[in-house]
Amino acid sequence: SIYYKKDKNFLTFPFGPHGTYMDTRRGGIFSLGMQMERFGTMTLEFRTENLDIISQPRPQFNESLDLRTIALRSTVDTQDKYPFPNKGSLYNISYESGLKILGGTVSYSKIYFTSEFYQTIKDNFTIHPRIALGISDKTLPFAERFRFGGEKSFYGVKDNELHGRTMFYGSFEARIKIPVIKLFDTYISGRYDVGGLFESYENITLKEFRHCIGGAIAFDIP
Repeated sequence: SIYYKKDKNFLTFPFGPHGTYMDTRRGGIFSLGMQMERFGTMTLEFRTENLDIISQPRPQFNESLDLRTIALRSTVDTQDKYPFPNKGSLYNISYESGLKILGGTVSYSKIYFTSEFYQTIKDNFTIHPRIALGISDKTLPFAERFRFGGEKSFYGVKDNELHGRTMFYGSFEARIKIPVIKLFDTYISGRYDVGGLFESYENITLKEFRHCIGGAIAFDIP
């Protein structure tokens, strides 16, 4: 697939103010996939991309790169439905390498793993724990760092505002289905998030981990 995308994201500068960065990408992704009994859906992916990062109010994270990457991904999904599963699990693991061959300007390696499952008790009460881990080498550019933030991953932080080369994240969500409106299902949920993003695994300290509790109301409209 060929794409062009331009996104404006929030950004937290180390020891400084909050800001934004414009992320502009042009490129293509070419992939091959197969279904394997033990490993779920296996995908081999090649990406060629030109990108520009412009950060404000400081130019600290400005980048202009040509990326050539190869990634191997595995996804195992046993969720019974989406977006409000009652049971099942979802596992993702990926290894990605940036290459200087074929015109790439940077080389790097990173591994990402996430695991979550849903279990419903007495029809209406569902628990949903989740963990995510990301590790990379010190050459990983800003544009490809691990990120979290926003209502889907971390309450109290703007979408993808936090970034780092090493990531640890965990959450525990409790969701209740309530019979308020008969036309569609209504859910109330609460979630505890804990996580940290670091420049490298050598910089990990417990005091840098963030904690947050948040809640939401959602409707499953047909």
